[in-house]
Amino acid sequence: MLVLRVRCVDDGREILLERHGADAHHVQVAELKFLILQQRRSFSRPGDVTIQSDPQPSDLEECFVLLGGQILADPDVVDLNALRSSDFFVFAPDVPQSAVSSSSSNEIQRSDADPAMLQVLRSQLVDMGFLKKLATQALRQSGNNLSDAVALLTEGKVDGLPSGNESMDSEEKESGLAMPHPSIAPLGSLVHDTNVLKLRELAARDSFQALLLLREQFSSDVLNQLNENPVATLRLLSLPAPEVEGVIDVDSDNYPVETSGDSDTAIDRDVDFVELNDIYISRRC
Repeated sequence: MLVLRVRCVDDGREILLERHGADAHHVQVAELKFLILQQRRSFSRPGDVTIQSDPQPSDLEECFVLLGGQILADPDVVDLNALRSSDFFVFAPDVPQSAVSSSSSNEIQRSDADPAMLQVLRSQLVDMGFLKKLATQALRQSGNNLSDAVALLTEGKVDGLPSGNESMDSEEKESGLAMPHPSIAPLGSLVHDTNVLKLRELAARDSFQALLLLREQFSSDVLNQLNENPVATLRLLSLPAPEVEGVIDVDSDNYPVETSGDSDTAIDRDVDFVELNDIYISRRC
């Protein structure tokens, strides 16, 4: 049995979903939405309207689920075995933003906001996989409304952030591309790594050369970091390939080949890494 944690941004509830049987170790996002909506309807609070019917297909279109700061599409299939114990899904209704269009209203909400509450809201967004600076700006822009802040972040509508390198703090410098792509934040320290840049370029044109580069140029620590963060790794490699000078040509006679005793272990890790696209998230057409 597996237990999935789901945090709801609109009411603060945390739902625990149990998975049993042969299909317990993976779930399609559309099915996950159905289970979340079904569980939410079973709750009752004073004044709540009880809905007895099961969720309808139209209901699934009025909400979204995130994992690691990234919206999951309904056809996505998530391998639950790849999740860490600290990972959780985020459920958010797709509702019109309540106050983001009224700047005067937002100013009032910001001025009256409790600093401790702001810290809690920001921490919740960071826990969901968003960077702290993005989370802070989204809360300002949404009038400290958590649901609206999530909507702004997922839709890429957070504005007013510094654009120049001179105004970026250490968090943004380290994470680089992770700012507009919060799902790769766990690998922020590797974004500008020379070998990772070469890997992205090679992966876009020749997966075999990318595999050889992994085997020969990446340390065990980096391989472990990539394998421990499969979603972030896939998102990182799916970004547009960078233009890197001096990309290694594995067909060249000058290409370094190492034959250390750990080569078998590296190959095993490489195979696991290459197969992540099939193991962790697969797209159904």
